[in-house]
Amino acid sequence: DPAAGPVTAAARPVVYDGKVPYAVFLANEVKRHLAAWSEKRHPSPTDPRWRAVPRVRGASTPAEFVLVEEPASDAEALDERMVHEAKASRDADGAEILRLSIRPATQEALANFSKANRGHTMAVVLDGVLFATVPVPVTTGATLDLALWPAGSATPSLDASGLAVVLAGGRLPWPLKPIPIDPSYGTDPPADNVISRAFTTLEARSIPTLERIASSAPLAWSRASAKWALDQIKAQAEAPGR
Repeated sequence: DPAAGPVTAAARPVVYDGKVPYAVFLANEVKRHLAAWSEKRHPSPTDPRWRAVPRVRGASTPAEFVLVEEPASDAEALDERMVHEAKASRDADGAEILRLSIRPATQEALANFSKANRGHTMAVVLDGVLFATVPVPVTTGATLDLALWPAGSATPSLDASGLAVVLAGGRLPWPLKPIPIDPSYGTDPPADNVISRAFTTLEARSIPTLERIASSAPLAWSRASAKWALDQIKAQAEAPGR
């Protein structure tokens, strides 16, 4: 489920057995998908068991989508929450792989997934887009190797490392919850601030610049800061012993 996070894994994109013909069902789901995203809302599938996933960003036709089977429950979902650690590596044939260490709470679900879907194809979905299709791996649930790139790929390690960061980075709710900016960020800084203090350390050498800021800066706090610094420099110059 994409609402669970940016990275998900769904099984068997080619075993659709719904009552509506595959091509018709996919075309209808694509229409719903495009309409939802044009309105900046989360797509809601007709049947929660199936989801249309774009093969590329900006996809607009059924040929650019694939239908994937969703997990029956949250307990069966395989997403980035299952990852304890992710590392880019290479297998014995030199192919780039992403090796995942699985959290204990998800190992049973992964083992069941592997056993039930052996021989089928798994879709790896990254940020709502089909990232790769790979055979469902054989695993006991403790680890999971995703062979996403062939040997000799131009930049496989960079891509794998980037995916590893996303996988290990935790979940994001969909849609994103707005977090108000602290009101203090909208408050102008006082005249005595780090910038005006820096100018005072330059003493007389900063006077021409400060005078220009004090007279013509567009923001009131900038002008006030410059005037404060000028007053400090003047007081320093008039201090006894200077």
